[in-house]
Amino acid sequence: MKEGWEYKKLGEVATVSHGKNQKEVEDIHGEYPIYGSGGNIMGYANSYLCESGTTILGRKGTINNPLYIETKFWNVDTAFGITAKDGNSKKYIYYFVKSQDWSKKDTGTTLPSLTQKVVKETIIPVPPLSEQQRIVSYLDATFAKIDAVAKNAEEALNEAKALFQSALTKMMEPKEGWEYKKLGEVCQKTINIKWDEHPNHQYKYIDLSAVDRMTHKVMSTTSICSIDAPSRAKQIVNEGDVLFATTRPTLKRLVIIDKSLDGQICSTGFCVLRPTPAAIMSSWLYYALSNQSFYNYIEPLQKGASYPAVTDNQVKSYKIPVPPLSDQRHIVSYLDVFKSKVDQLQSNLTRTLSECAALKQSILRQTFE
Repeated sequence: MKEGWEYKKLGEVATVSHGKNQKEVEDIHGEYPIYGSGGNIMGYANSYLCESGTTILGRKGTINNPLYIETKFWNVDTAFGITAKDGNSKKYIYYFVKSQDWSKKDTGTTLPSLTQKVVKETIIPVPPLSEQQRIVSYLDATFAKIDAVAKNAEEALNEAKALFQSALTKMMEPKEGWEYKKLGEVCQKTINIKWDEHPNHQYKYIDLSAVDRMTHKVMSTTSICSIDAPSRAKQIVNEGDVLFATTRPTLKRLVIIDKSLDGQICSTGFCVLRPTPAAIMSSWLYYALSNQSFYNYIEPLQKGASYPAVTDNQVKSYKIPVPPLSDQRHIVSYLDVFKSKVDQLQSNLTRTLSECAALKQSILRQTFE
């Protein structure tokens, strides 16, 4: 232990308080944010529980994502408010809480949970206040540099996406010899599986959440047969089909089915578009649906309170430009190259964010060990 430092229980240097139900204080005109266990703002209140400079730590659900809140706020009953006692730095307490792997202290059986006792009894190294402040200054400056690296990567990706969308819009502008046709006119009919005819056959099932919103790829499937098939597992997909998720929050998930998923099953939450080969390429259809104009068409059509959705017929009524196949191949080839560069930037950003988060945790561990 360094000279002048002590080891204490967190409850000795900080107040660890339960949040409360927000129903009685909720007010659309309230000035105090209401925070949930994950740090999300759930509304506003006309009163507050925690002073500015308090750390939120999830009590149930999200227990490993502490946040430092710079304003007064109300925290719900699934979140702790941790406030430094006199003689201690608020931000030092926050950085210590953030350095801990709270999942190792999980007391829940199904839902991740922390008890007030566990949090209070966690051992924290406590240097003099001046040293706490020096550590906070160092961490603030270091993390600001790390965040700048992540921000630069994100800005580069966003710029590339904007350039791609601009190029896509330009490429989709009608030219001489092109036609506008409804999707239903250039796509074939699809069929649903008759499970009684395939009682023991195993299929890969593509659920709505299986398609990644960023990469537009099927990230996972589950194995099903007739006896355990979800009620929405009905549609047979073929290689080259383009799937568009029609229900929020999965709306806008888009994917082209590859050879590995030919003849498999997808959720009825997808609109399955099967291009007519003589009229349209799968990739052309995919890019036409990636265009912002398609989402501008879809957005106002959504209906439903809990899960707003559009119908397959509404999707198939959308008109897209249909150039000759030779033009489609030329434009798709150009867009594929452009998209691969955007995908690489997306991959770089994901890796950068992961590395930045790991670096922060490494620095925090070294600071508080």
